[in-house]
Amino acid sequence: MIANRKTISVFTICICLQACILVSFLFVINQNGGVPSDSELDLQRRSIRLIPRQCETLHFLICVPELEAVRSLSVLVKSVIIHRVNPLHFHFVINDLQVNITIHKLFETWRLPQADISIYSPEELVDVLHSDNVPFSKVIVTEVQTVFETDVRVFWNEFFNFESSEVIGLVGTIWDANPYSRGLILINVERLMKKSMLDVLENIIMESKLDPGRHLPPEKSPMKRLWKSFTDDNSRAVRLLPCYWYIETTFRCFDSVSEVLSFNSKTVIEEDGQMGYERRLYFKTALYSLQDLDGNLLRSRNITCNWNGRKPQISPIPIRETTPQKPGRRDPKILCADFYKRETLKLRTHTFFVGNLPEDPPSNDVTLALQTDFYRLIQMFELVASYWTGPISLAVYANDQQAHEVFRFASSSKAMRTRHDIAIHIGYEERDLRQYPFNHMRNIALGEVRTPFIYMSEIDFLYKSTAYEDIRRRLGHIVEKQEDGENQAIVVPAFETEHLNLSYIPKSKNELVRLYTQGKLRFFHSLDFSKGHEATNFTKWMTSVVPYPVTFNLGYEPYLVLSKKGLPEFPLLFSGMGRDKIIYTQMLKVLGYKLSVSPNAYMIHMPHWPSTSKMMWDADGNYRWCVYQLTARFLKKFMNENKLINEEDEYR
Repeated sequence: MIANRKTISVFTICICLQACILVSFLFVINQNGGVPSDSELDLQRRSIRLIPRQCETLHFLICVPELEAVRSLSVLVKSVIIHRVNPLHFHFVINDLQVNITIHKLFETWRLPQADISIYSPEELVDVLHSDNVPFSKVIVTEVQTVFETDVRVFWNEFFNFESSEVIGLVGTIWDANPYSRGLILINVERLMKKSMLDVLENIIMESKLDPGRHLPPEKSPMKRLWKSFTDDNSRAVRLLPCYWYIETTFRCFDSVSEVLSFNSKTVIEEDGQMGYERRLYFKTALYSLQDLDGNLLRSRNITCNWNGRKPQISPIPIRETTPQKPGRRDPKILCADFYKRETLKLRTHTFFVGNLPEDPPSNDVTLALQTDFYRLIQMFELVASYWTGPISLAVYANDQQAHEVFRFASSSKAMRTRHDIAIHIGYEERDLRQYPFNHMRNIALGEVRTPFIYMSEIDFLYKSTAYEDIRRRLGHIVEKQEDGENQAIVVPAFETEHLNLSYIPKSKNELVRLYTQGKLRFFHSLDFSKGHEATNFTKWMTSVVPYPVTFNLGYEPYLVLSKKGLPEFPLLFSGMGRDKIIYTQMLKVLGYKLSVSPNAYMIHMPHWPSTSKMMWDADGNYRWCVYQLTARFLKKFMNENKLINEEDEYR
């Protein structure tokens, strides 16, 4: 009984203490008007409430200083698109023409739904802000090396919490000498204009004109002056945002969960021991998972926000009825549907993904234009770059994960580190394509060439060590004598070998002739498709010291050096294996090009296993039938479009 009485007494005392604590807490809240004090810790953990609103377009302002920043921009856009439920409008401030072209091409081919872009120079955007057509009333300003970890409405709805005096939202850095972070800024542009504070936004915009990598003294930096003015004069205009809204790799916050991550430092993730293993892994996982995400999936990312209380009406896709094919007959519309689909297909394209090409080249300069898949790039790139000493425009067919590996490969490549005339472009993989898109990739490589002439080749070839100089000398003569206006094309003879010594190419024509006579070399495809190159007349080439003309024959597909001016694109209808280069040669013939063989330059094909496209060509009889059927139709149409008479060399 005594033990039970003691237990009851202790329990009663605990209940009384808890009641006293609760009463004291309620008394404190009532004394403060029911609102907790705005302490620093309370500010860091401010709760976020998503307010249901109409399907408002959210605006982003991003300065893109250089070509390399476009890679980071792609990751930023992925992180925003994958979480968003609102339409988006990206406003890019760019001070470089090539960056402008690259971003325009990327978004044009990406085709993101309800994600518009506008591109301005710094001066253009400043002028727009002073006009009556300001493109946004509110805007989120961020940097390209940023990853969003949540829906951007979290930040956009903060605009509706601004006090009447507040015009700009900044993330406080707390301990840093610079009191605010520049990586995430919320700006109410309407209030800026009313308070005559547009210089705030102009400073942010005009800082993009600084050369990449240029560091100004703190007192001369526009952003430093901007932050100082807020600290000293306009502190009431600033709304302090929680620090965990924007965390840099070198910045510690009270909260371990972040809304936005910054990757301004290129090495800190790998090398900063102060971050700790878990924090470093958190940053790396967030970054790499978005880099590897297939960006084509975002094309079907539906907008799920509420449109005036009604769901958007989606029209059903009509089902096309097709007449069953009769036995013993082949209908091209059915069997060859894959070909027609290629004509309207646009690969998501990131030009100048790595590297660059020289500006203002000489009048006789030539660029080697190549296309390849990811695996052949790893195998052949260094060898090709060691034999061809001129500019190279290389298009790589890769998925998002492989594109990340392309960048890592290029970062460790000796050729990419020591040369400044190589550009690698990415044509992102389309899973619907049955075959490798040869002509799509050729057009990507051709489209970015800056020299007056283009040498169209393949990644599997190596070249005479002086081929670049030999071709340039020949082009110099053509440029000097170009009076009659005839289209000129130089044929570079192609050979092949079965030897696997990839490090050796004959250094001179005499040595090549000796190996050819001994049977160690033969002209390209001489065993399986001799028509492709026999018109080059290799017997005559062995003894020739001057260029000589070529007579076209059926099936001819040489490797050519051509003027970029007026050059047609490769037809996408034949983008897969089969007639892709043959058709192009016939197009040049129709357009009146004159071919002559270079007596000095040559190229040698390196042996490899048959590609997937080649095996599909050999195995699929219907595919080959489609190629033969569509070839004659395409050439007839091409001739009619160019007002030429159909000739008798049609393909049957």
